[in-house]
Amino acid sequence: MKNIALALAYTITVFTSSAPAADAPRRQVVTFADLPLASEDYWNGSDQSGGFKSRNVQFKNTYNAAWGSWAGFAYSRVNDTNTPGYGNQYAVWTPGTGVGGNGN
Repeated sequence: MKNIALALAYTITVFTSSAPAADAPRRQVVTFADLPLASEDYWNGSDQSGGFKSRNVQFKNTYNAAWGSWAGFAYSRVNDTNTPGYGNQYAVWTPGTGVGGNGN
């Protein structure tokens, strides 16, 4: 009887501890298609907003106006596969399409 009670307690512990918590983060795909941008434009945080949100996921950004530089996340619809180096930092990686074909 003692072994049955111990086995039952172990089973309950395993099942309850393996279930995800209600506040556990869920995985989702963010394509940035919901972000407003004109063609050949980019957002780098120069508005000092501190970041942006896409599909309820927050992306942080810090912009330094004195240096014209940013850290964190930026997004773009720039389609330039020819310009090399730093001058092309906002270009979309996949030539002409971006993720999911939306250009961002």
